[in-house]
Amino acid sequence: MFLRLLRGLPDRRIQFVPTTLRLDPAADPPVVVLASRCVTLRAWVRADLDPALRDAGFSAVRWYGDMTGGDFDADTSSDLVFVATRPR
Repeated sequence: MFLRLLRGLPDRRIQFVPTTLRLDPAADPPVVVLASRCVTLRAWVRADLDPALRDAGFSAVRWYGDMTGGDFDADTSSDLVFVATRPR
């Protein structure tokens, strides 16, 4: 099992804690932590990414609110997904 924990921090950073668990209902305790670590990341927003992508030569940027191609809404989307192309 994989558990992904996120906690907002000041200055648009997030604390990301990916954790891998093993479940064995017959054991005591029934859940064992196989791996866990704490990583501090910068929370990127579209206003940061759009100019950076264009400055790097990417074009035709498409923005999505989830991994299935749903519309992005800054107030309700839990994810920001983008697809961009760069001419050769």
